[in-house]
Amino acid sequence: MLACTPDHVEWDALIVDECHFGKNPHARRTKAVFAKGGLGWYARRIWCGSGTPAPNNLSELWPLLRAFNKTKMDLDSFTRYFCYVDDQGKVRGNRPERITEIRAILKEFSLRRRKKDVLPELGPIDIQEWYVKPDARFALARRIPLADGERAENQEKELRARLAGMSDEDMLIFLAGDQEFATLRRYNALLKAPAVFDTIKFELENNLLEKVVGFGIHKEALEVLHRAFQQAGIPCGLIYGDTPMGQRDSIIEEWKRSGVVLLASTLVASTAIDLTAAHQGIMLELDWTPGNNAQAMQRMHRHGQDNPVTIRVAVGSEVDEVVSRVVLRKTKDLAEVFD
Repeated sequence: MLACTPDHVEWDALIVDECHFGKNPHARRTKAVFAKGGLGWYARRIWCGSGTPAPNNLSELWPLLRAFNKTKMDLDSFTRYFCYVDDQGKVRGNRPERITEIRAILKEFSLRRRKKDVLPELGPIDIQEWYVKPDARFALARRIPLADGERAENQEKELRARLAGMSDEDMLIFLAGDQEFATLRRYNALLKAPAVFDTIKFELENNLLEKVVGFGIHKEALEVLHRAFQQAGIPCGLIYGDTPMGQRDSIIEEWKRSGVVLLASTLVASTAIDLTAAHQGIMLELDWTPGNNAQAMQRMHRHGQDNPVTIRVAVGSEVDEVVSRVVLRKTKDLAEVFD
């Protein structure tokens, strides 16, 4: 630490881990770190760490580049220069012809350590689409109203019609802002959960698995899976957004020592936890933000992992198939931008 005055503390260095959480320049968290008067304003040096600096598109690099004085553009100009923007101001994707330029800018101040260089023995993550048969027994156990099931079926047809003919970028933008189809997503997760349970139970009983991580979005689906594993006598931990930080650590440590199944919210699992005790993962459902899925998978595929990592993505409907294919493709595209 350099000095302390009545107004502020001056730091030798500020280390900002998971800096992709500062992608929104209007968020209080971003302003607290990068804006004038923020923590970075009083630090001689700033080190930022992230495996995915821009989870969705290149416009999310602006707060970081602005803080490091690597762009003079305002946010709107930067976004329109590096991304396709529609008449409503929504980003429709990155401009491929600008990729080389953004890489050159990043190279000026970044130290990139690619996993394939420092951990070549790991190889790439093997991501597989896994087709499962929908089963209503967990939904019935939760006493989901029949009307919800009927509404989900109607929403499936409506969403399938809306997605038809959309480009990948349009689809992701539409899904990211969607609140209309919440019932469908929740219900589909419950319909896929029995197949996930049956498969993991079978593979454990036949020594095909030792430990496994199950990722999901909806708390309700994770809870029914957790209860099913407990009733089957299979040690299982569960962490999601409401789980206190200290409790998360103890649940993960218990899973590492003697647990078998760990169920985790994709968002919770994407940050600051070590899941290398398992090399098999199952995604009950995908987050519609590709970067969140990638970050969660990477928690298994990192230093400390001794085996090839396989992730199975459960697909249970036609809409599931279309969306998962686009989200997984986008995840790969984003990884290549920063590789």
